[in-house]
Formats: sequence, structure tokens, C-alpha cells
Amino acid sequence: MKMFGNTPDDLFDAPMREFPWPAKALYWVCLVIVSAFTKLYWHWTCDGNLPYAKPGEQTGKVIIANHASMFDPVVLIMISAFRGRRLRPLYKSEFESSSFVNWFFSRVGAIPLKRGSADTKAIRRAVKSLQRGEDVCVFPEGTRIRDPHARAEIHGGFALIAQMAKADVVPVAIEGSHRISPRGKGFPHPARVRIRYGEALSLDDVAGASRRERCDELERVAMARVYAMRAELRGEEPIDAGDVNGEGDKAAR
Repeated sequence: MKMFGNTPDDLFDAPMREFPWPAKALYWVCLVIVSAFTKLYWHWTCDGNLPYAKPGEQTGKVIIANHASMFDPVVLIMISAFRGRRLRPLYKSEFESSSFVNWFFSRVGAIPLKRGSADTKAIRRAVKSLQRGEDVCVFPEGTRIRDPHARAEIHGGFALIAQMAKADVVPVAIEGSHRISPRGKGFPHPARVRIRYGEALSLDDVAGASRRERCDELERVAMARVYAMRAELRGEEPIDAGDVNGEGDKAAR
């Protein structure tokens, strides 16, 4: 790649390890500064099973999480980076209306996604990223859900991406980030944020007569685990594994 003058599309399509050094420098400077500030201001902690990167690891993981704040993708990028992993969040393409945001997001590895449509370009970019060993982050709720007890409609597609790339899905629960930016409040509030990574899932872990049914079941089970872990972090009773999008009482294998 060129040292300077790369377009956002150049970076959306390129492996992060091949980004020019100015982009890599920006990435790490931002990570160090943001990590130090957020640790002091929000006291975030993390537990769970996100492994450190292994030499020669061929396939990345699809990271899925609930979404209540713009802080969510930031903290997941930080956790991945300090474990030697490269995480590429999918973000709504509406942000492309700002040339600076588009420029900056491209340099930290994010990939734009058109919501409400089958965005084949974003899917192709995500699959190629996974096949290169990069992780891809998806927020299936589709938007920020500030009400900590609300249950959003789940937007499918992440299981298809995982299936195409032969990648595992890692459910992640984020608790407390809804307190960072209460509606109607301008400056971010101090809050304690906790993150928990669950065990990886694959299509082999769920039942279904067809590939489509198994993808649907994987998405249901993975999001049920996200909500169950979030309930554990709150000290609440875990939800039933089948209680996602009105799916009844089907249980994960």
C-alpha cells in the first residue's frame, strides 16, 4: 500500500497487517491514550475466553455483543489489540456522510455496512478478513439499546458470515455502558463497565435439518448466551436459552 493517499476503500479491503505505518501509528497511539483514559474513567474490567493470538492462526472469529454505547466497539478493539488480535467492527454506513469519520474508521480497521439490505460488499470484506485471521465484530441488535431491560429485534447474518469463512462465533456481554451516555445528557458519565466473553460456538454445536436452519439456530443460541451472560454480570436470573425473538423453549445442544 502507499505510505500516504490511500482511500478508505483501499483500507477496507486491505489486511490490517499491511496498513502503512502512519495508519498503524495512529491506531496504537489512539489505543494507548483511550485505554488509559477509559480505565480510569469507567473502570472497565474483562473476563472470559478470548484467547491470545497464536502464531500462524488462519481463521479469525466472529465477535457478537449487545450494544448500548459508542464505547462498546472501542473497548472490544482495545481488548483484542492487547491480546495480539486484530478486530474489525462492522459499522452502519450512515457514518460515511462524515468524511473525517470515514477516514478515521478505515484506519482503525472498521468496515461499513448498509443496514436493512443484503450488503454483499460488506459481507465479502468480512469473510476475507476472517480468512486472513482477523476477527470481525457484529452488533446484531443493529443499534444502541440504552434501556438495559429492552430486548431488541435481532438482525441476522453473522452466522452466514461465520459459515462462509468457516469461523467460530464468540458471544460477548457488555454490562454498564448504557450509563455512559444517558439520553439527553451531553458529556459521558462515569460508569463501571464489565465485559464477559463466552465460549466459542460453531454450526457443529447446533441442530438443524438444513444449513439455513442451523445458521438461524446458531444466531438464536449465540444471542441467548449474550443475554444470559449480561444477566449474570447484573446478578440477575439468566434468561431461558430459547427466549430470543420469540423462539419459545428450544434449547441449545
